[in-house]
Amino acid sequence: MNRTIYVLCILLAVSQAAHALSYSTAEGTFAHQVTMFADVYSNEHNGRSPASWSDLQPYLDQPIDEVFYYILPTKRYAFLQRPLRLPPPHEGELVIVTRRPFRESRLYTSWYAGISRGLREPGRYIIYRTSAGSFKARYVEEAYIQQAFRGSESLLPSPDTEPERRHESEARWRSFVSWAAIAAIPFFLLARFIYRRFATRSANDRNA
Repeated sequence: MNRTIYVLCILLAVSQAAHALSYSTAEGTFAHQVTMFADVYSNEHNGRSPASWSDLQPYLDQPIDEVFYYILPTKRYAFLQRPLRLPPPHEGELVIVTRRPFRESRLYTSWYAGISRGLREPGRYIIYRTSAGSFKARYVEEAYIQQAFRGSESLLPSPDTEPERRHESEARWRSFVSWAAIAAIPFFLLARFIYRRFATRSANDRNA
């Protein structure tokens, strides 16, 4: 067991280093780490998939919601009551899914702000097991989720009641400020034009 935890710590360190070299969100990093916990659990339990957060808790020194306090996994994510076969392109057995759709962060380039963060289309993270037995995590759009659960709607977890994720509210605020600044430019130019015309006319009147 100690050897397993040691190997897991090395894998986590390598994973975090690799993620640091590319853009990664907190939610994406969390989902990726859960796949590694699930792989270790499966290897130690004759190939079984984890069925609850308590199955993964032994690999952490603190309660999972304290380790991932910015995610609150036990509240925002749910294990399925039974595995669900996913449609293409993510074929495999769905094990864990976000309880309700949200808008993940994305990077985009704009002419006025350079590289900025925005929001992707509403979707959820899925953690599933491939036919090869490994676990993967992906962010998929809500339309894919609805397709996957068509005919098995009873398996779809009930939505959580947690507040909107912080990155969503921050992205909305940044977007509002950016567009407000752009919208203010024409008004500024118009006001400047009117002021200069008024100042020129006043100067002409004084010189007359």
